[in-house]
Amino acid sequence: RGAIVVGLDPVNAVITHSAGYVLVPPGADSLLAPLLERLRDGHRDKQVTLPFELGLLEALLVTLVTTHMAEVKRCVLSAKTVLRSIRRDISGKLLNRVLVLKRSIHQVFVQVRGVQSAIEETQKDDDMLALMDLTGMHLDPGGHASAMLEGRADTGPAALVLDAYALEFEAMATQLHLADREIDATEDLLKFKLDAARNKLIKVDASFGIVGLWIAAASLITGYYGQN
Repeated sequence: RGAIVVGLDPVNAVITHSAGYVLVPPGADSLLAPLLERLRDGHRDKQVTLPFELGLLEALLVTLVTTHMAEVKRCVLSAKTVLRSIRRDISGKLLNRVLVLKRSIHQVFVQVRGVQSAIEETQKDDDMLALMDLTGMHLDPGGHASAMLEGRADTGPAALVLDAYALEFEAMATQLHLADREIDATEDLLKFKLDAARNKLIKVDASFGIVGLWIAAASLITGYYGQN
C-alpha cells in the first residue's frame, strides 16, 4: 500500500514499506557504493530507528550528497586553479577554460538546486510527509488514514531525514554560487585591465600621430625653403 517515488538525477527509485527498486544511469554502478554502505551501517545517529522506507530514502540522499559533493569540490578546485593562473597571465586558452568552467558550475548548480527545491517542497507539505510513513500505513491503514484526516499524522521521522540533507544541499549551492561570483569578479578585473591597456595604446598612438604631424610640418617647411 503506497510507495515513495524518487526522481533526482542521477538516482531514481521506487520505495515500498518492505522493498526498494533503485535505477542509476548505465555505467554508474559506483553510485550504489554509498547507498549500500549507508543501508549496512544504518542512521548516523544510532539512537534513531527509522522504518525501512525512510532508511532507504536517507541512503539515497547520502548517495546524492556524495555524488554532488564530489562535483562541487571539482568545480571549486578548478575555479581556484584557473583564477590563480589568469591573474598571473592572460591568454585566450585560459579565457576558454573560464567559459567551460562557468558552464560546468552552472550545470552542477542546477542539479543541486533541483534536489534542494524538491526536498524543501516536500518539507512544506505535511500530507506528503505523512504519506511517506509507508510502514505505518501498511500496519494500520485505517488508523493512518484517520490520523491524516484529523491532522495528527506523525510527520516527525520523515521531516527529520529531510531536514539534515536540505542543509547539505543548501551548503553545496552556496559554494557553487560563491565560486561563480569569484569568476565574475575576476572577469570584471580582467576587463578593467584590458580597458586600461587599450587606453594606454590609444594614448601612445595619439602621441605618435602628433609627432608624425610635427615631422610632416617640418618637412613641408624645409622643402618649401629648399625649393626657393
